[in-house]
Amino acid sequence: MKGQPTPEVKASEPKKEPVKEPQATAPAADSELTKLREENARLNDQVMRLAAELENTRKRLSKEAEEAGKYGITKFARELIEVQENLHRAESSIHNTEELESNQTLKQIFSGVELTKKSLADIFAKYGIVRIDPKIGEKFDHNFHQAIAQMPASSHPADSIVQVIQAGYAIHDRLLRPALVAVAK
Repeated sequence: MKGQPTPEVKASEPKKEPVKEPQATAPAADSELTKLREENARLNDQVMRLAAELENTRKRLSKEAEEAGKYGITKFARELIEVQENLHRAESSIHNTEELESNQTLKQIFSGVELTKKSLADIFAKYGIVRIDPKIGEKFDHNFHQAIAQMPASSHPADSIVQVIQAGYAIHDRLLRPALVAVAK
């Protein structure tokens, strides 16, 4: 064997056999399809609920932002109400004096109080703050008035305002402070 050529040895390649797919029987395939459809319906329902929840959250946040813009100055407005009321009291006390016509200094003070009161009223109007100043004889409204006394009054019908003790204020559609009144029995 010395002189004989050696045959080439080739590495044997494994024979590829076709992979057999498991054959599903008709009832098993229907069962799997039903499960997938149920899972799809459940996931679609979950997505729809999440989308609705997201939309509700967006609407709620939008409403809260709008209210914060409208009513964010409520605490500050309550503080300024007292300033406005002091100006009203100052104006009425000066206006009722006979010295106003003869005293130039008093006339200038009165003019300054009027201008300041008007300026503050304009700012209030800009931000939706309104003064609730009920008139004598007006019907009592528990939404805007607070009755602190009942008085016998033959000239006014029952539950009508006979005296205004303090004006009230509202910001947009919310009451800041009710008007304090006395009503007829």
